[in-house]
Amino acid sequence: VHIMIRSPFLSDAGVIPLINNLETNNNTKQYHLDFGMSRLTTAGFTAISQQLKINQNIIFLGLGYIRQVSDTNIQILSQGIKHNHSLLSLDLNYARFGDLGIQFLAESLIHSPIETVNLRAAQINPSGIQALCKILPLSNIKTLWLSAMNLGIDAIKNLTEYLPESKIEFLDLSHNSLKDIGSLIEVLSKSKVRFLDLGLNQIRGECMCLLARILPNTSITYLNLSDNIIDEQGAKALSDALPLSSILTLDLCRTVNLKDIIECLPRSKIRMLRLVSSRFTEKEAEGLGRMLALCKKLRVLDLSHNWELGNEGARSIVRGIIANRELEQVLMLNCGIDDA
Repeated sequence: VHIMIRSPFLSDAGVIPLINNLETNNNTKQYHLDFGMSRLTTAGFTAISQQLKINQNIIFLGLGYIRQVSDTNIQILSQGIKHNHSLLSLDLNYARFGDLGIQFLAESLIHSPIETVNLRAAQINPSGIQALCKILPLSNIKTLWLSAMNLGIDAIKNLTEYLPESKIEFLDLSHNSLKDIGSLIEVLSKSKVRFLDLGLNQIRGECMCLLARILPNTSITYLNLSDNIIDEQGAKALSDALPLSSILTLDLCRTVNLKDIIECLPRSKIRMLRLVSSRFTEKEAEGLGRMLALCKKLRVLDLSHNWELGNEGARSIVRGIIANRELEQVLMLNCGIDDA
């Protein structure tokens, strides 16, 4: 049963009666509850917490975009989480945590069945990040969203200290302007991470090369490097590493210097490649078209928003598509293609 009522006009008066009327003895039902953007107060959080204690059918709880979440309310919610044995996913994106609030939440996640925690754009200070990272080895968290949180180098060091002992497989660190991820790179091969999102982090130069070199020794199958700075040296390092890695999905949107990477595609395992807004020209499309004919593992290619591709570039791509019978989807939206 999916109950999603994301509304800034939703208050305790709407949530409490709904929460109190959920069935607690029907094992055939599973509840997905999402009250994001609402104006819940202590009374609303108390009702949710009480229901978590007695209702073992709730598997998803969404409380994102609730900007003013007091430490007291998080403490109340955490008590419910501690006594719940069914909740698998917790969404608190864009929440604002105080020092005590994030500590209460972190403690409630120890030995909790929760596997997914979304803290995208949440406001958490460094000591709160440290408290959260410390409990990761004691939690069942497999999917962790920490994007757009303005994380600094100290936060990444805290995360990487506990990452190898954690169960985390999906890690989103995008939109953090990290630049230096050296400490993360050092532990990736010791971790269980398979999905790594590093988009929009200004990663460049030696850091990009170090990341490339470690890829063959990791379990990563999805890698997002969109909106980072891949220079010729970084592109060469990636092209050497990709054929030896386990990567199946590669996202390089809004990046350049892709010639070497494209030439390594036939030797890689990549099944999905996204090159959106990567300034592809007719000349570069010609090289990609030739490679497409040899890419027997590639299934999806997204070239959308490459305005300079044009008709000639599209023809080169189409020739590669015709020669490759394994491709299932090619996207070329807004690529300067007309009737000609």
